[in-house]
Amino acid sequence: MIIKYFLQIIHPQQRIFTVLVLIIILSLSACITLGCQTSVSPTNVSNTTIPTEKPETPSNSLPTSVTNAVLEAASKLISLPISQLKIIEAEQQTWPDGCLGISSPDTLCTQALVPGWRVTVEAQEKSLIYRTNDSGSVVKLETNTAQLPTDNNLPNTVNLVVQIPQEELPSPLAKDTVFRAIASGGITGRTYETTLLEDGQVMRVLINPNGTNKAPQVSHISSQEVQEFQQLLEKVDFAQFNQLGYPPPTGAADYVTVIMTSQAATTSYADMVQHQLPESLQTVIQAWNQIAKF
Repeated sequence: MIIKYFLQIIHPQQRIFTVLVLIIILSLSACITLGCQTSVSPTNVSNTTIPTEKPETPSNSLPTSVTNAVLEAASKLISLPISQLKIIEAEQQTWPDGCLGISSPDTLCTQALVPGWRVTVEAQEKSLIYRTNDSGSVVKLETNTAQLPTDNNLPNTVNLVVQIPQEELPSPLAKDTVFRAIASGGITGRTYETTLLEDGQVMRVLINPNGTNKAPQVSHISSQEVQEFQQLLEKVDFAQFNQLGYPPPTGAADYVTVIMTSQAATTSYADMVQHQLPESLQTVIQAWNQIAKF
């Protein structure tokens, strides 16, 4: 009754507003009395995590230093850019001595186990196998043969890098000798031995099969030229070619075999494959030919 009377006495324009206020008050009173439940739908958050792919790390991960050392050695050996070489296998090994189990009778090796790697390099569908220590500071070629790039101007035969047998190696150099080259064969079948001494003396002698040698031809180069040639041998690491031979193609004839020896290494090659040799070895040959002119 009070509400009805109140509505009659207020201004008509205010009735609508007043009614709305009363409705709100009554609604709040009912909510307090009965209790209001507000249902809030929780956000559907998934507890499932997206797996993150982790790069696979092989158990035998070849160190970068070993990879670089092996590829560089193979590149020099077969005269191919590193981009054309691929390591297809690498196995951890423990070698029996400081020479990695590869040595000649006159080589001194530390007698201690050496951890390292056995690495296979693929080059033009052929394989080279190297042994290294764990850092790659020592690298040795294990295989006895390795294929050189084929030259279209030569017969269709395989040119090999072969390991020179110990019994076929020439005698070591005397202490005062820097370098020696023994050239034999060809059409004449003659053998010439040319040596460079520390004092710059260059001697060339014709070696007869019966042992009666003619008087040597002698020339001289300056001490600076001797030093420059020694520095070249160190720069190209001539020792890496030790006991490696580069024979002629099968069926070839009238070729000259040259055996070159320094204080650190001996290598041999047939003159007809000289342009197929590693560039660093060709550089040594070119420099030597300038010294040994007669």
